[in-house]
Amino acid sequence: HNDMFGFLVDASTVFCQHFSAELQGVLDKHGIEAPISKLGPKVVIVHETQFTDTLDCTTDMTLTDDQKSLGNEASSNNQADDEITSRFLVLGEYPKAYSKIRYVGTKSGKQPTDFTKIRETVLEELNGSSVRNRK
Repeated sequence: HNDMFGFLVDASTVFCQHFSAELQGVLDKHGIEAPISKLGPKVVIVHETQFTDTLDCTTDMTLTDDQKSLGNEASSNNQADDEITSRFLVLGEYPKAYSKIRYVGTKSGKQPTDFTKIRETVLEELNGSSVRNRK
């Protein structure tokens, strides 16, 4: 079950290899004192299940570069953040490229899946302007 976490770490590593210089150039050009991950993409982890429990309610995990390098937990103290953090610790690395990682869990049971929480989370991130103007 670590495939997704391994993929996120690998994709983050490749992103950093290819875009670190350009992103650092943007930060320097505009005199912004921030880690490169501030300009990195956001990730929404979607966990849709019928029989198992989700990790927790919708959660937001934003890690600083120091937290990523030291293996510290995000500032939130909920079960989903702890589980996500521990999975990355098992791999021995955090995905450093991402500005934010969001987890959205939904349990369907026997009814059709309700994608409302997922849609709201994605729209919230798309409409966010923490890095750029709203789209």
